[in-house]
Amino acid sequence: MKLTRIMAGILLLFGVFATLCSCTGYYWQSVQGQLGVFSAQQPIESLLENPPTDLPVETQAKLETVLKARQFASDSLQLPRNDSFTLYANLKRPYVVWSVMASPALSLEATQWCYPVVGCAAYRGYFKQSDAEAFASELKGKGFDVVVSGIPAYSTLGWFDDPVFHPVLSWPETSVVGLIFHELAHAQLYIKGDSTFNESFATAVEIAGVRQWLKVTQQPDLLEQFEKKHALKKAFIDFVLSYRRQFKTLYSSDGVDEVKRQEKAKLMTQMQADYQKIKIQWGSNVYDPWMASLNNAKLNTLSTYYKYVPKLLQEIENKKEFKHFYRYADTLSDFSIDKRARVLSSE
Repeated sequence: MKLTRIMAGILLLFGVFATLCSCTGYYWQSVQGQLGVFSAQQPIESLLENPPTDLPVETQAKLETVLKARQFASDSLQLPRNDSFTLYANLKRPYVVWSVMASPALSLEATQWCYPVVGCAAYRGYFKQSDAEAFASELKGKGFDVVVSGIPAYSTLGWFDDPVFHPVLSWPETSVVGLIFHELAHAQLYIKGDSTFNESFATAVEIAGVRQWLKVTQQPDLLEQFEKKHALKKAFIDFVLSYRRQFKTLYSSDGVDEVKRQEKAKLMTQMQADYQKIKIQWGSNVYDPWMASLNNAKLNTLSTYYKYVPKLLQEIENKKEFKHFYRYADTLSDFSIDKRARVLSSE
């Protein structure tokens, strides 16, 4: 652990946040939360050399996979070579942070919150679920559509060495390595103020990276399972985004708000009914929990993480090597958000 780097980062956080009077409480919980992560993390190599008696063999095996995937990320995917994911942390809770996303009741424009250093983003994170729920309740009281999601990991964009968190180790191998590739991709490239690009970029690297991992580690059965899961997810995303376009058309149409609210409710009901039919064709009900409650903010979650993924995956294939893809992606950082959307959007 690079203590001087950590302390420098903490001093920077305190220095910046001390000037932000209107958001002191929010930033203070962020600093406290990050300090809690620091205090819980341990080097994985040390754990594996002298495993504690309460560390199950299955967990040790998954930690070995984490280290291998971390090495693979730099050697084969040309992702940043740092100490992230060489550490383990058990915070003794199901998620690391809880993310709040919001949109107006009659708009798919994601609410943005702006932060020092990283710029604006379409989500606001809390280290305590109760704080996230309280903020969500406040937004709902103002008429916003809101969704609160538990987040199992996050990237500090290279400011600190990010650990793998305990709940992740119960996931399947492809999900664990995919998360590592996704979070390291944020450290590779992050464009201030464009959450849709940032998450789509990281998701594309995650998908392509897992495919390469399974090929190199010679796991054809897992690769087949991964491709089936990916195909199902793509079908679900296409379904949701097709309805999102209908909501967008509704909200931009002429008419009084009360009529739009009525049409919104009808469209939500229709979406639920169509999902019940289409999931039978898929032979899977895995997305039932996601569909249990719908609103504009929920629709935006998939758009944020997947909107540009088809185009970016195609570019990864075209560029042959990840380093060439990263150069291409970096050129997009010079574009405006609107121009980047035109180049990458499949809608």
